Amino acid sequence: MLQDSVFAPLESFALAGRHRSAAQSRGLCFHASIELAREARRLGLEGRAAFVRWRVRRDLDFLEHWALALESGLVLDMTAAQVDGDSRPLRRIDEYPANYDAPRHYPVAVVLDAVSERTPTPNAHYSRSLLWTMHLGLFRHDARAAAIARSPRALVDAVAAIAHCAFTLAAGGLLERTLARARVLATRLG
Repeated sequence: MLQDSVFAPLESFALAGRHRSAAQSRGLCFHASIELAREARRLGLEGRAAFVRWRVRRDLDFLEHWALALESGLVLDMTAAQVDGDSRPLRRIDEYPANYDAPRHYPVAVVLDAVSERTPTPNAHYSRSLLWTMHLGLFRHDARAAAIARSPRALVDAVAAIAHCAFTLAAGGLLERTLARARVLATRLG
């Protein structure tokens, strides 16, 4: 339970909406984090929370993981079961596995404003254009922070992240189009 009672309603929301198994939460961390951030905004806690995004290394299924970080240093993660099998949504950031690397924090508004009302239902996929728009917002945030900190390394990291996103989205789109074309050809020949 949180020490700061102002977050208690948000924690209750996370407990009620948590996914209890890895299979149930698979691939839903971004969507669940958006729902949690919307609730934080509704409760007037937007300025006291931030999205946190980890790069996930050495995992064939996931490139990143999302949750909501609180100003207390704790994290609310409704899909934590997919991380380590433990469905407890409230945890310390250092409880995440070592391959959950380089956690980055983003203001709630940066992500919510990018996805606006175009958020799909929990089991639907986010469009490439929506993901690109959101990642451009993350890039602008990271680049601005790098400029303020006068950190060339942070700027290089931001450029690398947006380049990786562009490559991943383009490769995924190309693969989907290729598979769709193959299905069309197979039905014509079959």
